[in-house]
Amino acid sequence: MTQEANLAVLGTNVDTAGDVSLTTGVAGTLPVANGGTGLTALGPAFSAYQSNTLPISQNTLTLVPFNTKSGSYPSFDTATCYNNTGSTVTLNGISVPAYAFAPNVAGYYQINALISFYYPASNSYNYIYLYKNTSIVYIANGGGFGSPVEISLPVSFVMYMNGTSDYITMRAFTSSASTTLDGGGYNYFQAFLARTT
Repeated sequence: MTQEANLAVLGTNVDTAGDVSLTTGVAGTLPVANGGTGLTALGPAFSAYQSNTLPISQNTLTLVPFNTKSGSYPSFDTATCYNNTGSTVTLNGISVPAYAFAPNVAGYYQINALISFYYPASNSYNYIYLYKNTSIVYIANGGGFGSPVEISLPVSFVMYMNGTSDYITMRAFTSSASTTLDGGGYNYFQAFLARTT
């Protein structure tokens, strides 16, 4: 049987002595987590990264421009739902702000991100803010001592998005002037539909 063929689902039989035997040959397919029948039912997914360093002014909340969704690092946009430009665009009939993900399928989304900071000064603190529309829904923070300091902050979060107007963006904040490190190994922003209901 080839991989493309339907999988045989194991059945069980229990006889009067309590012995269990397995039978094969019951045709079927593995279920998809959200009840769909294939990869197209899984919904949008994207992975983008920041291709250049980003200066971050002291005590200034700064939108992080994850501007590359194809390149040498893992990057993709399966349903064209991520805006990797610096201006608002319309994707799938949805108005999507700069560097935002606005999925066109309602459901619960797994959000992953990493931002890496470089501080030329000591005793610095940094924050990552995950926004849903215009509200903060998640904050990651960390600090470092000594000079210079490099620190990376990860984000892992699940949230519901309505598929018609909700979008997410990522912002950075530092207690002293800083820059982010560039490249997908240091800075990335990802999301995928985990389940619809």
